[in-house]
Amino acid sequence: GPGRPGSKIATEKRRWFKTDADAIKAGWRVLPYEQALSMKVQGAYNRGADKQMSDWLLSQEPWRTTGAPEELKLAAEQAILKQRHSQQLLAALNRAVRGERVPDATINSIARSYPDQAQELRDLIPSLQQGAPTAKRVQSLTAIAKDLVDSNTMRARMAVNARARAREKALLVGFEESIIPAPAFAGKILTGPGAKETAKVLTEAFDPEFSKALAGVNKANDMVRVMILAGDASPFGIQLIFLPGAHPIVAAKAMRGYVGALFDPEFLAAYKTANKDVIDRHPILILPEVGTAEMTESMARGGWLSSTKELFPQGEAWLKTFGLLPPRAVGKV
Repeated sequence: GPGRPGSKIATEKRRWFKTDADAIKAGWRVLPYEQALSMKVQGAYNRGADKQMSDWLLSQEPWRTTGAPEELKLAAEQAILKQRHSQQLLAALNRAVRGERVPDATINSIARSYPDQAQELRDLIPSLQQGAPTAKRVQSLTAIAKDLVDSNTMRARMAVNARARAREKALLVGFEESIIPAPAFAGKILTGPGAKETAKVLTEAFDPEFSKALAGVNKANDMVRVMILAGDASPFGIQLIFLPGAHPIVAAKAMRGYVGALFDPEFLAAYKTANKDVIDRHPILILPEVGTAEMTESMARGGWLSSTKELFPQGEAWLKTFGLLPPRAVGKV
């Protein structure tokens, strides 16, 4: 049914328990690994579908982001980087004067913003270690480093403030603009002439309780889904189309079971209980709760819908090929 694109499904939300027993005590049910994995896959599928839908919509409608312009972001990042490198320069110089080791990685990092000063520091370190006269060079480099720290600190503050002001301005929704309240559209504002109407229609579509008409459509859709999942008669026209001719008694029992399951809500549970040993012996061929038994899956495993298996191997006798064709097509050989 309708929902907010990009939002998490229930099984993706975190719940913290130290043990399974604590979760069960709190009223939660621990799912089998296969069922939990199936729900995780469903969540990933939802993310992909939501992304495709939102990308398509945004390709049809004018929009803008709620972030600051890229040039202001880059300017702030560059200013912060230079501030850090100037602070590293001053700190590394002080360490060298104290006789401590200055790693090459630190000097190389400083050189990204200040190659000349980094090279001066690199040349100064051996002289300091040898006790040569370096007072003037140290004083000069110290003055340069302090000036860089002061100026870069001011520039970084100004750049960060400019980015923040631009961000605040971008968050304001204009009179002709509108937002879509869904995680898939976070950080995006519609700006076209029909922005408000588009957002209104989508918001209504995402909320199944917004209109009675939509609720009626959902109910009809749910009924169709129930008939497809629980009341599907397609086995008698697709999967088991040849069964009445080959095994009429088995086909009659299958039809009786179908009718029983359709009108008796307890039939399926009783049937699975009575045939538990058969289900346990054939966990892949018999899928009572999860998975799929579609004919196309078997054909994909075989050669009918597979590009990796051949239905007519070269050099094989035609009589053998004719005999193996049906089971080979559905992946039985």
